[in-house]
Amino acid sequence: MIKQVLKWIGIIVGSIFGFMIVAFIAEEFLRSVESHKYSMEPDESAKELCICYFIDKEAINAYLNKFDRGLYDNITSYNKYYPRPEMYLDTRGYVFSDVLAKMKEKGHGYLAADNPELIADFHSYMGGKERYPMSEVEKYCNERLGLSLTSNETHAFWILYLSDISSEIRMPILKYKFVEQIEDLKIYTVYDYNIMKKATLKLYSDGRVTIGNIEKFHDSEEEK
Repeated sequence: MIKQVLKWIGIIVGSIFGFMIVAFIAEEFLRSVESHKYSMEPDESAKELCICYFIDKEAINAYLNKFDRGLYDNITSYNKYYPRPEMYLDTRGYVFSDVLAKMKEKGHGYLAADNPELIADFHSYMGGKERYPMSEVEKYCNERLGLSLTSNETHAFWILYLSDISSEIRMPILKYKFVEQIEDLKIYTVYDYNIMKKATLKLYSDGRVTIGNIEKFHDSEEEK
């Protein structure tokens, strides 16, 4: 009888310890899967798009802020040199992104600070003039740099690389968080710690990549 009781006690205790061991292993496995899940990052082309996107947003805000403060507004003598906002913003608002992508494709950097030789070459090309029409900027971009910019993109180029606004635009500080996968679609949240804003990045299996829905976030937000 005692042996039978001890046997059942052994079985119960063994079962409890066995369950605890299995639970521990399962927990560690799930933790490693979760860790792997959140360590996943987009490919390099998607990251390039994110960089362009956040610089685009910062450039737009910096330029519109200049107009709000009246620094470039109502200056009649400058009208042919300094474009108003509606002259360069298209329906997508991605003119800056397009210019940045074309510059990168030609081996140039994203910011004016990354392109001192190009900026010096431009001013040398212009013969030291302080004022120049956009038609001359467009000619420089397309004939000398081979960028094939539209008129709107030329204005964006001037803002990004030649105006005083360019000194206010900084590289984004990005962190990527994998959110979920829905069939052939991967969804990420991208955080820019430079301007404290986040956006939704979507990667499709057919190669399409989209980013949007930008909004502010705070340090207290759980993004890890």
